[in-house]
Amino acid sequence: MLRITDIQVGHTTNNCITDARPNIRFALESDVDGEALDHAVIRCGGWSIRTTNQLNNVYDGSWSPFTTYDLRIEAFGTSGEQAVANASFTTGRLDTPWKGQWITDGLYSFPEKESPVPMVFRKEFALGKTVKKAWINATALGIYVMELNGQRVGEDYFAPGLTSYEHQIQYQTYDVTKLLQNRNEIMVTVAGGWAAGAFTYGRKSHISCDRQAFL
Repeated sequence: MLRITDIQVGHTTNNCITDARPNIRFALESDVDGEALDHAVIRCGGWSIRTTNQLNNVYDGSWSPFTTYDLRIEAFGTSGEQAVANASFTTGRLDTPWKGQWITDGLYSFPEKESPVPMVFRKEFALGKTVKKAWINATALGIYVMELNGQRVGEDYFAPGLTSYEHQIQYQTYDVTKLLQNRNEIMVTVAGGWAAGAFTYGRKSHISCDRQAFL
């Protein structure tokens, strides 16, 4: 029996959220000796590709922000057996402008070769309607941890990670639909991290900014 045992979309096995055209790869397993891939057909809406490559299949179909796309992979072995599996991915912001503004404590400063004291940002908001889906796009100059109604948002540590801040800042997308209530409180703690905090052998700080900030 031919089986598709693993699918990676954008180099992740589940919940891929991406601003770049994702690469689709899949692994096969068979009980038939000498079995190999003859060809596969990957479909997503009106887009499809016929391929003999299990590792490099770039999706170039329809492309809209904040949209989930369902994939179907049909693999055909040299023995004539067939395997089918499904996967999905979600697009991020793409070119959608940020409505949010960077926030920080503009009066705060700290000595060279030291890390800043973490900043805590807090906001309350109420819901006037039933919410079908809600998500948070977030990033920081520094590193952050977020809570919504006392529950931690996401499983990341040291988000958004080390990057070349002058050229690119990564952001995270978190589904918070199940955490919402009628009245809500969001709280974010932001430390200096690699952007403002002290690190390297010489304990250098203020490398990419004067203080941490959150978006």
